[in-house]
Amino acid sequence: MPRKKDEKPTYDYNIYQIPVDKTDEFKTFLEERKFEEIPLKQELIKNPEGFTYTLMFCDKDNQKGSPWVKLLSSCSEWDLIQQLKIYGAALICKNSATCFIVSYGNAHFYVSNYCDYNFGISVAERLVNLESVRAQQNVSHGSKLSKMHMDYFGGAFLS
Repeated sequence: MPRKKDEKPTYDYNIYQIPVDKTDEFKTFLEERKFEEIPLKQELIKNPEGFTYTLMFCDKDNQKGSPWVKLLSSCSEWDLIQQLKIYGAALICKNSATCFIVSYGNAHFYVSNYCDYNFGISVAERLVNLESVRAQQNVSHGSKLSKMHMDYFGGAFLS
């Protein structure tokens, strides 16, 4: 949802990197969880690096419901339980050397067994300008309590 009338909406997504040789296994894993491949509008894809794009989408029914909704419903005069859908999507961006997954909704739960956990740290290291980091350490006198605080004043933009 837009924060202000003049701002564009923000969308929640996560970006992961997985090994190229696990791409087909990941896609099969999603299909077993009722994700299906949705065709993309090819005219909207700008492909300077030789990537292929596959969109996997799921809108399955949430038959079990949310445990906290059931709990609140049991304590309320109203029946809060509703028939809901669970939405998720994964955009698989793959070339011969690498594969990125852009996850939306609940799809991030399914990437965890495949992703390279160092990818996010690697991106962060490139964004943070180490010349603009200030560290401050607070030590409590007469105690073993100490606290380190890091401030990051600058960075770079992803191209």
